[in-house]
Amino acid sequence: MRENSITLKSTPSGRAFMQFIAMLNTGDEERLSEFIGKRFSAEVLADYSVDELVTYCMTVYNETGGMRIHKVFLSQEFTMMVVMKAIRDDVEVLFLDRLKVETVQPHNILEYVHQEFNAADYGG
Repeated sequence: MRENSITLKSTPSGRAFMQFIAMLNTGDEERLSEFIGKRFSAEVLADYSVDELVTYCMTVYNETGGMRIHKVFLSQEFTMMVVMKAIRDDVEVLFLDRLKVETVQPHNILEYVHQEFNAADYGG
């Protein structure tokens, strides 16, 4: 975990990812709503309401019980892909979470995608 944390802390996308996952893992709709309103880009918020994004995040939370980092799959300045493991013991699949941020500060979130991870799809 320490190696993953060091990798994530080194880029704007990694720092945003850690903040986002920490907030998602609270399962607190009110806190998620406030975070999304502040940290998601105007571009995203023009396409989706804060309520829609909170609903999506709560679906992820309810599916997983929250998530912890399994492995950093791709680490770039403004894009992060991380293989995640559900906190809930009855969820045995891994997930691939992708997060992109704006290239200018405060590096607001442009995209968050959560999907089941199939290593074969990525050459593994």
